[in-house]
Amino acid sequence: MANDEDPVASGRKAPPAADVLAFMQQYGIAQRLKRPRERVLTWLARVSAGFPQLEDPAALGAALLRRDLRSTLFYLEGILRLYRRRYEQALDAPYQRVKALEDGLGQLGAAVHLAELARRLGLAEPALHWCDTQVDAARSELSAELQAAWLPQADGTIPLFRSICEALAALDFEGYARDRRSLIKELRRWLKTLADTPLDMYVLQGNHGLHELRRQLRWFPIYAVSLDGLVVASDRHNPIEEYRSLLTSEVAESPFARLPEPLREDKPIEISRSLFLAATQFISQLGELKDAAEDLAGIEHALIGGGVARSSRAAQAQALEALGRSPEQQQDLHVRAERLYRGLRRNRYFQHLRSDLKR
Repeated sequence: MANDEDPVASGRKAPPAADVLAFMQQYGIAQRLKRPRERVLTWLARVSAGFPQLEDPAALGAALLRRDLRSTLFYLEGILRLYRRRYEQALDAPYQRVKALEDGLGQLGAAVHLAELARRLGLAEPALHWCDTQVDAARSELSAELQAAWLPQADGTIPLFRSICEALAALDFEGYARDRRSLIKELRRWLKTLADTPLDMYVLQGNHGLHELRRQLRWFPIYAVSLDGLVVASDRHNPIEEYRSLLTSEVAESPFARLPEPLREDKPIEISRSLFLAATQFISQLGELKDAAEDLAGIEHALIGGGVARSSRAAQAQALEALGRSPEQQQDLHVRAERLYRGLRRNRYFQHLRSDLKR
């Protein structure tokens, strides 16, 4: 039988990828931590590879925004999120740090977008000034987070990455089979919560509105990709007839509709390809609606924050005019989101995903 160091071994016995081995060497991990923990190391290595070696927090934040490292951070956040409740929550603090950085990059990106939009729309100077203050505040918050745990040390290592590696090495992780069962249980728990939680598509923000639905749908492909081949899409089981046409659609050709190959897995978890493609399509459709709604909300905030409008009603009317929309067009964004959400509920989408994870 092939051992863990055998270069021709397959599945979980196969050696980690070259970038993961290089990361392990850089952080002083001398022995294999085996497949479950190496899934975390995979995303640490990928974030590390794109992380600029800059000691100034402001310069580092600007570089991270330019390099668009958020997607890779999402996958690191996803794998830590799946493990955060286990092992006496030893990985919860690192998860919170990764989430804080991802949130900080998102907030700065949103603030920069709003400032650029406000200038394109020709808003009054006080509103533009308010937008600029939001950019400055977001930059300061991001710099503070980077200063706390992310600035490279003299040897090029990142403090947070080193602490995660130390935690992984110290934890007595479950073996491959038990870990697989535990991950399925966690995914099913998340899907049940989502299926049981009503959302309101006429509300934009908060934990029960349009933004929340898209956020939760995004976790599905993030979790699947973060498991680095443990979850695969299969054409053998496509339970919802309405989504079967997606198998031969443009959505199926999207780079966002691909999952990693199970090169280092002994027993991949099969999910319905059409259900996975449906998530990809819903995320895109809801993203367009959310972005349009957020543009209006952002302009309203700028008009009120800058003192250009004295009430929410006046701000909304001015914002709609600036964006060239009618109230009916704005309402239609929420009507379309509600239609998508009702379709998900009618088809028992989340329940079918949970059933897939039984198999």
